[in-house]
Amino acid sequence: MFPRKTVLLLLLAIVLVSLVVRFPLVEHERYESDSYFIHGVSNSIVREGQAAWTFNPLSYVGYYPFSYPSGVPFVLAEMSILTGLNMDVCILMVDAILATLLCLVIFCLSRELIHRTEFALLAALLVATAPRFVDTTYWVGSARGLEVVMITLLVFVTFRSGFSRSNLFLVVSALIGFACLAVHHMAVLLILYGAGYVLAVLTMRYLPVFSRNRGKKWAVVAALSLGLGATLVSLSYFGVLGNSVESFGEVVAGCFVPVVIAGGPQMETDRDVLVMVKGAMEAGGSGVSIGRNAFQHKKPSLIVKAICKIVHEGSSVEDALKVLSR
Repeated sequence: MFPRKTVLLLLLAIVLVSLVVRFPLVEHERYESDSYFIHGVSNSIVREGQAAWTFNPLSYVGYYPFSYPSGVPFVLAEMSILTGLNMDVCILMVDAILATLLCLVIFCLSRELIHRTEFALLAALLVATAPRFVDTTYWVGSARGLEVVMITLLVFVTFRSGFSRSNLFLVVSALIGFACLAVHHMAVLLILYGAGYVLAVLTMRYLPVFSRNRGKKWAVVAALSLGLGATLVSLSYFGVLGNSVESFGEVVAGCFVPVVIAGGPQMETDRDVLVMVKGAMEAGGSGVSIGRNAFQHKKPSLIVKAICKIVHEGSSVEDALKVLSR
């Protein structure tokens, strides 16, 4: 674990590296038609004092005839108006801000997934200096760069909302999602991902309650509904249908697609993790989908090997525990 000051200095160094690789050494916009277009419409907002293509509220997100997602043009125009700078300079400044933001967001998101600071720093460096992202934010007025940063921020905020009882994160997620729609048409995919996230949250929160109140047969029906149109079902082993091999087996028997178990909350001991995996396999589960109990383990590679020994070789919990003692 690095000291906090060291982490901050290394993160600052990564930000500086990401800015240095974007230092303009080639011609502005490099004949990219998208950038020329955004440059032109941003100048029109400054010149006309309004966006001439906004005939309808849907025009702001580009879903009305003769319109375009207006997020980037409005950002550039407002920056030019507030600072009095030329649009070329504003584009350069926005690209530098996007590079900095992506470094910070990727670092924070990586820290949520794994507590190894060195890996979070490496992730921030690799993503911020990725050739495709650098090309998209190299003195060009492209909407793709901002969209990448916004979607990454949305993933981070949505992930954090799963560990907070406050609805503030959900409100912020909704605002970021709308902003993504106003930046690029690619954000329409967020509707599908958002629907999947809502379904997953509702399932995890209400399926255990539903099963207790209505009985195990109804829980099997609920599990079957998850399988409709799906190729894989992931369910929590603990808290679903009474935490037993027999009850989990009823869900597996009722689903016509493979069922894997989610890792659930952080467990106290390695034995608890392996007992859960063994029980799920005995119940007929097809595998596991374990996150924090593997990524945040002191020896991630060994706990994964121990789990694989149960899943793929059918080993006992005791034999799997021997792998961790190496």
